[in-house]
Amino acid sequence: MTVEDSSSSSSSSNSSSTTMNGITMPNSSDSSSSSSSTPTNTINSSSSDNNNNNNNNNNNNNNNNNSSSSDSNSSSSSSSSEYFISYGDPSVHALMLLDYVRVFGYAAAVSSLYLLFRGKIILDVGAGSGVLSLFAAAAGAAKVLAVEGSPAAAAMLQQQVQHNEQQGKIPTGVIQVYACTVEDLHNYPEFSTSSSSSSSSSSSSSSSSSSSKYIKNVDIIISEFMGFYLIHEGMINSLLHARDNYLREGTGLLLPCAARLLLSLCSCSSKDIDNTRCLGSYCGFSFLPLQQQLQQQLQQQLQQQHILTGTPLVRQLPPAACCCSAAAAAVELDLYTITQQQLQQIIREVKLNVHRSATVHAFALWFDVTFPGYHRPAAAAAAAAAAADGADDVALFKGPPPPPPSPVAAARFAAAVAAAEAAAAAAPPVNRSEGFVTIEEATAAAAAEAVAAAAAAGVPPPPLVAPGSKEAVTLDTSPFAAPTHWQQQLLLLQQPLYAAEGMQLTLQLQLQQQRNNPRFYEVSVQVVDAVMPQEEQQQQQQQEQQQNQ
Repeated sequence: MTVEDSSSSSSSSNSSSTTMNGITMPNSSDSSSSSSSTPTNTINSSSSDNNNNNNNNNNNNNNNNNSSSSDSNSSSSSSSSEYFISYGDPSVHALMLLDYVRVFGYAAAVSSLYLLFRGKIILDVGAGSGVLSLFAAAAGAAKVLAVEGSPAAAAMLQQQVQHNEQQGKIPTGVIQVYACTVEDLHNYPEFSTSSSSSSSSSSSSSSSSSSSKYIKNVDIIISEFMGFYLIHEGMINSLLHARDNYLREGTGLLLPCAARLLLSLCSCSSKDIDNTRCLGSYCGFSFLPLQQQLQQQLQQQLQQQHILTGTPLVRQLPPAACCCSAAAAAVELDLYTITQQQLQQIIREVKLNVHRSATVHAFALWFDVTFPGYHRPAAAAAAAAAAADGADDVALFKGPPPPPPSPVAAARFAAAVAAAEAAAAAAPPVNRSEGFVTIEEATAAAAAEAVAAAAAAGVPPPPLVAPGSKEAVTLDTSPFAAPTHWQQQLLLLQQPLYAAEGMQLTLQLQLQQQRNNPRFYEVSVQVVDAVMPQEEQQQQQQQEQQQNQ
């Protein structure tokens, strides 16, 4: 991971700012409790993604193998080829299958909505091992189009499907495997028309117009597109391409349908990062200068490691590491309306309020995704209230709960439910005695493993939902939830920052898609303003006065 600090190129003589532990802030004489001048010298903590190697320790990223339509130059094509090759490794899929929190999140969502799967056409974008396609089949889907861009993974997926058919676990012929990217699905022979071959070189929007009516009326698109910091590897672009070209108008659903990227301060000792002891305080003495040199050395090592592997710095943080500031929802995506163009550059202003004094070493990023379903306003309101008054530390530091569904998401869900209930009333009762695996059975098995993983980590288990309840499910990757293979991304500060209780930081988060490799982003967090509590301001003024005497 590359960690760059822009302060090396900025002047330290600006009269309107003061550097505190490596973070440039306004002088206390220019600050007030409500507002503060914006400093011109700031520190960037950033990560630049340069390569793709998903086999670094067990930090494999789980973006299931589809090409972004923006891969246009030779560098992008080469990287895309490496991307698909990497997902031909069976150990990558084993790692993801053993992430039972991830698996349970999807199983619970399908189980909650199984009425909406019954007799429907499902598109699995980046099918990988096929677990999501199997869930869809177990929920009663009429047809599951399992699209996988890695040739090796697609071959393995075909074997998985045939094996489960032979074992009598799923109906024969429900899951169909397509060894191509979702962007090329309209060129697949059985979905092509006589004119499609001549128009295959045209844009995706125009060439997809010749696709069959069958593929243009997908009822549900399910995809596990998320990567580190949510959008690493650009799998989300394939989901959006599928949405724009194949999802049924009005009643078609996306699973998941909303996503958030959250940002927090992180107070992590060196052992949380590289298993070395923190020497800031030692036998009653301060070894802070040595610790700062160790921190700089660690950054250089991590930068070199990132250049070689392309993997961001991700670690599973203990909850206590992020109990300084309340996490903020920095980026919120409505997957029904977000566009690929809007994802090329994301810039957000984020405010973090410090609720517990701590020495901060990094910024931490994690995400959650929410599936269609009825929102629980009472539970969400209770969690928000607990966070507001600090009654529940986890609720406070974890950040705000996911918001209610967007108007577009709510309207689509309501229409899909109405159509499914009408179809169920008109159809004969479903015979569930064939001996196939049911979605309830699959979900119960995943739930047991997810609960055990949460217990081992000492965190609350993921919420359980009743089959067919149509309740919205959220998959959470925060330090306060059961661990997942995504873990949390760290953006290290060059020097620690002491954050006093009551301080408010104004940050700028930027995610910039790389031009030569659209699968990767440069991620940076810049401190643009800081308002210290009144007591801290007075103490700093007194110290400055003493120094000037």
